[in-house]
Amino acid sequence: MQSGDVKLNHLEALVAECWINAEKETAAQIAEEHDRPADEPVTFLFEGKRRKAVANASGSGRIASAFLSDVRSSISTLDPNSTPRFSGLIARVNFHNRHNEGHKSGADLGVVLSKPRLNIDAFFSRTDTIPDQAIGLLAQAKLGRCGERPGSVYRWNPHTDQQVRLFPIRHNYSCLLLYRLCGERQNELRPFGWQLCKNYTADDAQGWLKRDSFPSEKSSAEIMRGLFARSIGTEDAATIKTIIDPSSSAAQAIEVRISWPSGEGPGSSTYLQMPSGPEEQQLSD
Repeated sequence: MQSGDVKLNHLEALVAECWINAEKETAAQIAEEHDRPADEPVTFLFEGKRRKAVANASGSGRIASAFLSDVRSSISTLDPNSTPRFSGLIARVNFHNRHNEGHKSGADLGVVLSKPRLNIDAFFSRTDTIPDQAIGLLAQAKLGRCGERPGSVYRWNPHTDQQVRLFPIRHNYSCLLLYRLCGERQNELRPFGWQLCKNYTADDAQGWLKRDSFPSEKSSAEIMRGLFARSIGTEDAATIKTIIDPSSSAAQAIEVRISWPSGEGPGSSTYLQMPSGPEEQQLSD
C-alpha cells in the first residue's frame, strides 16, 4: 500500500456549488436592481452572496457531512467509531475589503483557500493532519460589455501600464476574472470566466482582451477544483501573506477557510480504529 492524501472530492463539489449559486444570485440581483454596473460593485455584491451560501452550507452541517464522506471514501475499512474524530468541520468566507495597491500585486483581488490536509499512512492505520494548508491566486477583474446586435463581441478595458509591468513577476499565480454584461441595460451577467496567465506574456493578455478571445478559459468549478488539487496558484506562504492577502497592506482578498472550531477536530496524528476481527489489534489515540 502507498500513503497519500484524503481526496476531498465531496467537499470540493460543495464549495464549488456554493460559489456557483452565489454567482447566479448575483446575476439575478443585478438584473433586477442595476444598470451598467462597474466591476467593483459586481465583486462586492458577489462576495455577500458567497459568504451567505458558505455560511448556510456550514451551519446546516453540509460541510461536515461532505468531509466525512471524503474520509470514508478514502478509508473504506474505517470503523464507524473512528468517524466522530473528524466531525465538526466548518467553513467561512472573509472578504478583506481594502483598496488594491496596484504597484505591488497588479491585481484587483486575491482568492485564498485554506483547508486541512489529511495524509493516510501506507498501512491505513494513522492519519496526519496538516491544518490551514493555504493556496492563493491573484485575480485581475475585467468587465466586458457586449454590443446590442446579435453576435457582437465583448469590449474589454486593456491592462494598465502597471499591470503590464507586474505581469511577468506575478503571472505564475495570476488570472483574469471575466465579468460579461450584455442586454439593453447591460445588466445581464453571464457566468464568471477565468483565464489563467501562467506561461503567457503581457502581450498575450492584451491580445485576448483586444480580440475578445481567451485560449483556455475556465469555469468557477474548474478553478475551485484546481485550488483543491493545488495545481494552480501558489502555496508559498510569504507570497500569500505579502502579495495575495496582506493583512497590513492595501489589497482585497476573498478567503475561504475550512477548519475545525478552535480546540476541536483530530490531533496532529490520529490512530485509526479499524473494524475489529478475531486477530486484529485495536488502535486508539
